[in-house]
Amino acid sequence: AIGLGKEVMSMCFPGCASVLNGVGFDAFAQDALEFHKVAYPARGPLPPLVDEEVEELEDHGEYHFRSIHEPEIHMNTPDVIYKLQDAARTNSTEAYKLFAQWQNKITEQTEIRGQLDFCLDECEAVPLDEVEPAAEIVKRFCTGAASLGSI
Repeated sequence: AIGLGKEVMSMCFPGCASVLNGVGFDAFAQDALEFHKVAYPARGPLPPLVDEEVEELEDHGEYHFRSIHEPEIHMNTPDVIYKLQDAARTNSTEAYKLFAQWQNKITEQTEIRGQLDFCLDECEAVPLDEVEPAAEIVKRFCTGAASLGSI
């Protein structure tokens, strides 16, 4: 382990090797108090049920979707994921078409591949007898390469 104090190591990870000494329980306690202060700020009297002046809590996670102020455009927005889940749960073609429309619009705005167009009028189709059979192509597929439509 790296970065944990000897007291933490002996109490929480007995027998585990420690390469570099680090923070102790006092640092964890300080973090917990800081998080508590952010989650429960002093406000005086009870606020109204809807307080327009209070923003969302700070997100200390590594990955998150920023939904206030001016959010960045992301490939997987909550509303698009919701529409995909809705289409899958209800087996709705209309819900899927809406998901696809939203996802394609986001792809146009966020990905290089969304900026590309096929110039079909400037090329000739490859004859099918010159194309490798699908049964041979799928032998080279791997699930890791399938993410985000890379194949």
